[in-house]
Amino acid sequence: RLLQSGRPIEKQNAAQVLGDKAQDPEERLLLANLGVISLLVNFLREDCPVDRKTRRDPRAKAAVALANFSTAPLSKDSELASCQKEVAAAGAIPVLVELARTSTSTGRQAAAKALACIVEKNPSLQQEALTAGVVPVLLHMVRNGQETEEYSDGNASLALSHLMDLGAARQSLAAEESAVTSLVQVLKECKSSNGAVFASEVLASLAGLSAEMASAVVEADGIRLMVRVLESCFTGELGLQGTRALLAILSLNEKYECMASEAGIVSCCIRLLSMGRSSKEQEEGSTWSPTRMEMRKLLRCIARGSRGNARKLSDVSSCLDDLANLARKRDEQGNFDWPGSYEAAVLLLNFAALSEANKIKVIRSLGKGFRDGGQPFFELLLREVKEITS
Repeated sequence: RLLQSGRPIEKQNAAQVLGDKAQDPEERLLLANLGVISLLVNFLREDCPVDRKTRRDPRAKAAVALANFSTAPLSKDSELASCQKEVAAAGAIPVLVELARTSTSTGRQAAAKALACIVEKNPSLQQEALTAGVVPVLLHMVRNGQETEEYSDGNASLALSHLMDLGAARQSLAAEESAVTSLVQVLKECKSSNGAVFASEVLASLAGLSAEMASAVVEADGIRLMVRVLESCFTGELGLQGTRALLAILSLNEKYECMASEAGIVSCCIRLLSMGRSSKEQEEGSTWSPTRMEMRKLLRCIARGSRGNARKLSDVSSCLDDLANLARKRDEQGNFDWPGSYEAAVLLLNFAALSEANKIKVIRSLGKGFRDGGQPFFELLLREVKEITS
């Protein structure tokens, strides 16, 4: 009743309570049947005064509530799609786009988060959002990241990353002036690892459109900044997303792999790959985490074709001991079982092949903590890598 006919502050409080309840599947179903989703959308359509003390838009809580109605329950993609469709059917998308365009920073971020939840993995709703003009609105938030709090929250970048499943959305964003430089600025300024990773994903999608777009990302210092972002969140789901974004760009051109190495990607990969098994990996026995396996692919990009390539090997000297420890990891049969151990061996050997001084450094690192020194293991690596590559 408060949401239907109360004062703005009462509607705000009611929206918060109902949004919290929507996170429970049974409560969500009950509230949806009572018409709460339509009432929330109607509240968004109202012209509400901004709170003078907090400078907050009361409708922001309704946007947060709609985000919750779009994502619960999350047990199956089909259930997610059903929730999204129900919210969109109430007319939420164009109203949220308008809120993201005109509200306060808090309201804009809440609207962007709700849009991200509604369109995730849903091409038909992505198209609806595109038709409603969502891309220029979100890019405006990114471009004015300080004012819109995009540098702290990152929800416009999140919404754009979900829209990149749609080819038309990628083309629409690419056609916008300063899209690449604005997203790169998020990598520089964003205080949230989440927002920076989402911006990395969007940049990777744009780079995949054409050689021209890829060059624009690279020339804006995108690779170095994406490596820096990955260094700050190299584990878990964010690490997985950041790794895949970087992989997508490096796969376009070998010189991009060299640039990533110069930016420190080998050191970044080794940090994760050298870690012991996580509790989840231990529970699953022989299964490695997706993040670790994607990071191995990233290291393989650098190791591949690195013989005689000083640029690709430029980061090796900074992590020789860690590479040596990783190269020593084996299964019970003595095979290169640990993700990244073979790639570490290749990098060490190719670095050693650049000069006699490098070879001495590698042997020294391989021998640390071992009575016989590093020469025997260096020779073993030579034989093993030769056998595998042949």
